[in-house]
Amino acid sequence: MQPTMKNSIKPNILIADDIEDNLLLLESILEPFDVNLITAQSGSEAIEKIRNTEIALALIDVKMPRMSGTDLAHRLQHDESRDTFPIIFVTAYAKDEPELRKCYESGAVDFILKPVDKRILKSKVKVFLELHRQKQQIEEQKIALESLVNELKNSNQKIQVRLSYENLLARISKMAVSNTCATDFFDKSIAEIGTTIKASRTYIIKYCSSTETLCNTHEWCAKDVKPQKENLKAIPVSGIPWWHTSLLNGQTLIYNNIEDIPEQASKEILKAQDILSVLAVPLFTNGKYFGHVGIDFCNEYRKWNKNDIVLLVSISRILSSVIERNIAEAEIMKKVETEHALINATLDSVFVIETDGTIVSHNNMMAQRLKHGQEELIGKNVFDLLPDKIASFRRDKVEEVARTGLPLRFQDKRDCYYFEHSLYPIKNSGGAVYRVAIFGHDITRKIQAEKALRDSEKMYRTLLSASPQGIFILDMKRKISKISDITVEIFGASGVNDFIGKDFFSFIPQKDADKLRTILSKTLSDGVVQNEELILEKKNKSRFFGEISATLVQDKDGSPMAYMIIVRDISQKKIFEQQLIRSERMVSLGEMASGMAHEINQPLLSMQLGIENLLNKIGQIHAVDDNYLSRKSEKIFEDIGRIGHIIDHVRSFSRDQEYIHSTFSLNDCIRNAVSMIGQQFKNHGINIAMHLDDSIGTISGNTYRLEQVLLNLLTNAKDAIEEKAGEMHVDFDANVSIAARQNKDEVVVEITDNGCGINNQDIDRIMLPFFTTKEIGKGTGLGLSISFSIIKELNGTIEVESQKNIGSTFRVKLPNK
Repeated sequence: MQPTMKNSIKPNILIADDIEDNLLLLESILEPFDVNLITAQSGSEAIEKIRNTEIALALIDVKMPRMSGTDLAHRLQHDESRDTFPIIFVTAYAKDEPELRKCYESGAVDFILKPVDKRILKSKVKVFLELHRQKQQIEEQKIALESLVNELKNSNQKIQVRLSYENLLARISKMAVSNTCATDFFDKSIAEIGTTIKASRTYIIKYCSSTETLCNTHEWCAKDVKPQKENLKAIPVSGIPWWHTSLLNGQTLIYNNIEDIPEQASKEILKAQDILSVLAVPLFTNGKYFGHVGIDFCNEYRKWNKNDIVLLVSISRILSSVIERNIAEAEIMKKVETEHALINATLDSVFVIETDGTIVSHNNMMAQRLKHGQEELIGKNVFDLLPDKIASFRRDKVEEVARTGLPLRFQDKRDCYYFEHSLYPIKNSGGAVYRVAIFGHDITRKIQAEKALRDSEKMYRTLLSASPQGIFILDMKRKISKISDITVEIFGASGVNDFIGKDFFSFIPQKDADKLRTILSKTLSDGVVQNEELILEKKNKSRFFGEISATLVQDKDGSPMAYMIIVRDISQKKIFEQQLIRSERMVSLGEMASGMAHEINQPLLSMQLGIENLLNKIGQIHAVDDNYLSRKSEKIFEDIGRIGHIIDHVRSFSRDQEYIHSTFSLNDCIRNAVSMIGQQFKNHGINIAMHLDDSIGTISGNTYRLEQVLLNLLTNAKDAIEEKAGEMHVDFDANVSIAARQNKDEVVVEITDNGCGINNQDIDRIMLPFFTTKEIGKGTGLGLSISFSIIKELNGTIEVESQKNIGSTFRVKLPNK
């Protein structure tokens, strides 16, 4: 909503017409009106000129270049930052019903025909200006009415504040009587104070006389206000003598603005907490200064009034009384706690019974195990609380101690728990046993640990026997100590003896030995390494693809004691992956077919014209000399070579090249990929720019696989641009760039487009198989997944950055060897 205009401000009228004479005519007609005229010769100029300006009326020509009058009206009427306003269209199409209907649909309230009739225009403008004036009067009346309502609200708020203060005092008084926990009472009280008076922070600061320091013990903070409790620990009072002495003498400190505080050190402490206004009320217990309760305002200056001060002084007295009561209770509890500290310090059940089983005293653990309250057990017979069979067994043991006068130990089980009991006789002065002290030690975990150890060993043996994957246990010198049963079959061995005691490296080809050393080193440092691919050798020296995961086995002190290596034969998986890569490559070739046809047709046409020209020259007498024939022949053979190069490269690209690794030029690889898809970009009106660093050396891998990755990323960039063009329905400069640079020990290839971008929620999923953001039928969801796998084989990574409707950047990083 725009701010309401006063009647003293002239109303604004917008006139939009691309013909300057028409603007001058309309200005001259409207000159008698006391208005501001804003003229524009285009829709964009009109939008810019009336930005942040209230408009009473708009006169808009229907026919304007680039942005028509109806388009301008539609944008103005749907601008949420301003109020709508009446629009009169100026048109020369009086009988064009579709045109007039379009005018009304875009928000017009009326129209005037060209040539403009001055009287009609003035009459209509006068009506709309009067409506605008009436609207302003209504707005002013509304403001006046709101002001009156606010006055009533303020009066009501004062009453509500007083009632809220009285209720606050009543709630705190009630809590002081009913709350047994002082800490809970203080936390709730300062929260009630802060919430009621809408403070930023409320807190209690305690004074420690032995160290002469202040400490924040309780704190409540409003939402979005930073807590300060941890910053207010052990503050020396010597640094703020005026502040401390004032409170020590019982003075309430009231400051609407902390700048008025006379002590600079106190002011700096408060400023560091972003405090603007502060109120501090001292607390006294038994005539001694305890500390103070404080209230801060950080977001506004608070003008403290008499009601605030009276309320908080009253609350401080309640807090002081609770502190006094808490101190007295604490002294009493110290004595009781000292008596029970010894028997409650142990995790054993400790209790004393009469010889008939009556409970005389007990510790907390005893009550917990019997699931009773602390005072419920005294005077009860312990044997009545146990199952009959257990009660009979334990009664016999107590009677034996009473009879012999000797200590006794035994074990038994109750409710799945195992206990070890120690019974000690308590004798009177005559040497007779009249009570028995009993210590019950829970040994359940010990029993369970022993059983778990036995079960673990059994499960371990079962795992090695039944695992569908090869499992090796290696000592820290890489010698094989145990294997799973299936390992023998995976490696085509004759038995376990082919492995035990041998170095695990004997099953790895020499060229992959360094990779295995890296895996074991990383396992030793990180504890686990998962899903690393290696070439493994069977007993007959045939090789297969394996995937291994390694885990470090540690002893109870955390020291490494062994490696567990899990081996999985992934030969079939690798064959399937190669099939997927080949399928995706064939899809890429199919998409590039039209571009390659153009690349081949161009030299063929050149050859045809060259041969025809040569034949014509030969037909003419003495028209062909040796130089001319040589030039034409070279051009024809050059085009033939060009066709051959294209065909050879496509043939090589389409063949399976999975195991052919070599060093190759990254820049040549990029140029080859762009040459195969460049014509498609031209056909779709997309500009492609290459920025290649000539200093980049060679990299190791398969050049055709890397080309496949680049082709996939370039194709995705083209599709993203076309999707954006289809959604926006407007022309824009479609650009794709591919850049390569050296970055320390790696090379970086970046492909950037200004297409539709990727939603944030899809960024983390685009590399997953069969996930695609394209329409059904336009993508398999395998391209990026396969590209990810290929780059991983090259020991590289793919990163992506994208903004919706801005564009995307895919970054490929490869080690430079």
